[in-house]
Amino acid sequence: MVAVRRFEEAKVVRQIMEVFWRQGYAATSIDDLVAATGVKRGSLYNAFGDKERMFLLAFDAYVDQVIVPLLAALGDGDAKAGIGRFFDAQIAELRDEGSPPACMMANGLAEFAQCSPPIQQKIARHEAELETALYERLLRSQAEGELAPGRDVRALARYFASVVRLLPMLYRANRDERFVRDVATTALEVL
Repeated sequence: MVAVRRFEEAKVVRQIMEVFWRQGYAATSIDDLVAATGVKRGSLYNAFGDKERMFLLAFDAYVDQVIVPLLAALGDGDAKAGIGRFFDAQIAELRDEGSPPACMMANGLAEFAQCSPPIQQKIARHEAELETALYERLLRSQAEGELAPGRDVRALARYFASVVRLLPMLYRANRDERFVRDVATTALEVL
């Protein structure tokens, strides 16, 4: 007889995501995930696999929930306005009482060397996607004459990707929105 799942899978993935988001991969134990979800250890393993697989599922959920909407903020208009909207959306996400005051991608980067190759590959792929989105936005602005032809757009994209990862760490350290906004505003001045 096949066991019937007595939980909503999407809800449990979100709960798992929040634990990894708040604590990081290394600091999260299966007991933490059991406590957060209310699902027994064996049922978690049967439904989602081991801790690594749970993290990979949670990371995908994080990208869909947080990163995709942030990238959409880059949108139309000039690059400075688009990146400014991105920073505003990121800061709003950090302030959201329903979300951990951190960035799951930044946490992943901080633990990168300690993670398994599949986790490293996923984090690296999403980091590259962030840089590429910023690069393409800046390249379009350069083609439209908003940025000088001689500006190194790849270096600018890497710079802004670094600022994007820095802001959550700064916010988590001091919970000072003004401080984080000052950093974001100053970063935009390079454009």
